[in-house]
Amino acid sequence: IHVSYKLLMESSLAGSDGDRKLCILHVHHDASFQKYNKYLVREECQEMELFRGFCIELISDSDDDQNLSPNEAENNSIPYIEQSNREEKLMLKMKFLPYMVRTFICRNGLSTLQSSGGIAFEKYAIGQLTKWEVSDASMTKWLSFFKSWSLYCTSHLPEHLPPLTSNTYLQHYKEFEKMYDNDHFSIPSTDECLCRGLIVLVGVSKDVLESLAVAVSRELNCQKLVRNMAEISERDVLLSVHHNGNSIICLASIEDDLGNIRKLSKSCSDAINIVHLGNCDDDLAASLDHMDIDDSKRRKKLNGMAKAWRKAKCNNMLQLPKEASMQPDLDATVSFLRSDTTAKDVMQTIASLNQKDDQPGLIVYFPSIPGSGKSAICSDIDEATFASCHDRPVIVKEGDAVKGKFYNEIEKDMLTNRIAVLDKNVPPVSFSSIHSLCSVSNCISAAVLPFGMQDTVVGNDVYPFSLEFLATCMNRVLSRKQNSHIGKLDSATPNCCMIVAKFYCFYRRISVSVLRERLLNVGTANEPIEYPFFQPNELPALPEEVKLALERAINILARDINCTDVSDAESAMRLAIQNNQTYFDDLTSPLEHTKRVFNTKLSYMISSLPDKMENHKPAGLSRTIKIASLDFDYEKFCSVLDRIKDSFEHVKQYFDEREGHLGDENDTTQSRFIRSVHCTFAHNSQVTQSEMMASFNHLLGCNVYAKATALLYSDKVAAIEVEIPQVTSGSARHPVPRPRNEFQHVTVWCGQDIEAKESNELPEQIKSNLAKKILFSEPISFCGSFSFWYEQEPGALCD
Repeated sequence: IHVSYKLLMESSLAGSDGDRKLCILHVHHDASFQKYNKYLVREECQEMELFRGFCIELISDSDDDQNLSPNEAENNSIPYIEQSNREEKLMLKMKFLPYMVRTFICRNGLSTLQSSGGIAFEKYAIGQLTKWEVSDASMTKWLSFFKSWSLYCTSHLPEHLPPLTSNTYLQHYKEFEKMYDNDHFSIPSTDECLCRGLIVLVGVSKDVLESLAVAVSRELNCQKLVRNMAEISERDVLLSVHHNGNSIICLASIEDDLGNIRKLSKSCSDAINIVHLGNCDDDLAASLDHMDIDDSKRRKKLNGMAKAWRKAKCNNMLQLPKEASMQPDLDATVSFLRSDTTAKDVMQTIASLNQKDDQPGLIVYFPSIPGSGKSAICSDIDEATFASCHDRPVIVKEGDAVKGKFYNEIEKDMLTNRIAVLDKNVPPVSFSSIHSLCSVSNCISAAVLPFGMQDTVVGNDVYPFSLEFLATCMNRVLSRKQNSHIGKLDSATPNCCMIVAKFYCFYRRISVSVLRERLLNVGTANEPIEYPFFQPNELPALPEEVKLALERAINILARDINCTDVSDAESAMRLAIQNNQTYFDDLTSPLEHTKRVFNTKLSYMISSLPDKMENHKPAGLSRTIKIASLDFDYEKFCSVLDRIKDSFEHVKQYFDEREGHLGDENDTTQSRFIRSVHCTFAHNSQVTQSEMMASFNHLLGCNVYAKATALLYSDKVAAIEVEIPQVTSGSARHPVPRPRNEFQHVTVWCGQDIEAKESNELPEQIKSNLAKKILFSEPISFCGSFSFWYEQEPGALCD
């Protein structure tokens, strides 16, 4: 086991028993813990547990040994404990829970909060606390804190602070702490009256509604307060109904355009509740007089707008007394809502609206390849198939039949039905989409896999599906009638075999065990549903001609693809499969048997859905690491870029022409500068999760001084080439693994429709005169720190 250690003498204090000899140790690699635990089991030892960092007191066995100094003790230490630098300082770094909450929950969970709402954020937070083995009592106390942070982030933010992002969160967090300590946030328990849906407060002016809106939000525990009706989308309304605590209060003036409320009411009228304040004819006239509005045309317009609001299509139209907005302060407004008879009735009515079933749904999906039989298995499923085991219908969503972006389009169905079978190939790159869908729609995930999966090595890479499986899927695709497939993948499709092989290669370097581990981390996951693909008897050996053709195609896809190679590989596979048709006869399980097994298992899974998602112990909430990277501060990186521009006039001209490209770095539809500047060291398509943890977990937060050596740029993308030192900076001096990309770089700018990963092609483009390279006379040093980026973070833009 590789460790660093430091021996020291603890000086005695007055009245103490004497000095102590101490040894501080730091364990380098995660793999050491597994190795140590296996040793304890094998040797049946009852030794101490191993920790990342710990301190032990050295107690001598003899009087002679007690006189050893720390240096003498070090010289007599056992040689298998290594110390790379005898002068280095080693201390115990304690990451206390408040620090971990701030960084790993409030910051890292911000994207989940902003994209999927407060409930999804709370699930994420609970998952982190569960992994840290925080007690149930402490977890309950922290939940109030997270609800308050959620309320702060989704409410009107202080104007003196920058927009809330993961880069600026710390300023907001400090502001939030002050507000939290002063009891600014009042979070009632979930047993109190919580409403669901969209509550629109309509008055003559938004100014008179502000205090009232805050009071109503506190009373009803609404997590989101919106001041512009145009900002609310159909998705927002659906989410507001779907989860307790995701309700929305929106302020509206009678002069506001009704276009958006009318649009939302077409599909979500049952979730919309409009509360008027002083909008009846008598109150409105008095309010207009009070506002000194004498213009007859404007008074007529306002009266017409008020009537239009009163006729808007919604679930409930309610009226609060105008006195509710005339109270002197927030506490008085709350008191009025609790004491006035009419106001109490309105609040109770709102609290009872849109109460929905909290039973979790189910998303069944196929991490597979074309030709594996998904559509055939799902062909007989309709709304009545599983009616006997659940009161909600089961829907089948066929990927090729959905127009637009698949996961965006089906989200609405999931929020209303919440039991769906996705007839679509879901490769590993899409697992994060399933994860997000489960979080938003309160669903459990279940993958569908064929029986008997086994690791298969082709070249130097491992795959979870056998070549027999791949060949059978290809044969099925080739057996489809020409132009008969809705997804245009049949015998008439050029390179259809190579397309199937490409899907197979999406699982490159993923073993069966790693795949199963990752599937259990997709949302809150059940064990996979396994169905019979091959006949139960022993599988015959794959014909050599077919095996060689498949291996050649896979190896072509594993390197740069040449059109001639693709065409030849396609022809070879078609010919090999055609020449060996007898091999595929009676190879697979009968379809009816397969469907019966699948339906039986799915029926049991549906009937076993719990009444409520267990919030305190969500299964499978651990996240999948997407990349390990060295991240740089954007402002400091800009200063490096400025030095480069000052040294090279044509580089300055290049970037000056693009200075307006300041849009969202994840929006590939526009040219943009990359703000999350980083150097990717490893991607989950290259290494397993365990390898990622073993290689980089101990480096998280460690600083490294990289050196910028050159700028490479084209019309489409620009990147800075960097040199990475062998060890981290500071006293620990950890060895730094080499980045998996041959071209070590930081992407700076991307053109329209260009992804950041395309910067990897710059060195080859330079050879073809499609890009330019500027070498710096002196390297420019700048500091970065290691971090993990996770699949569930939508902002994870990698190159």
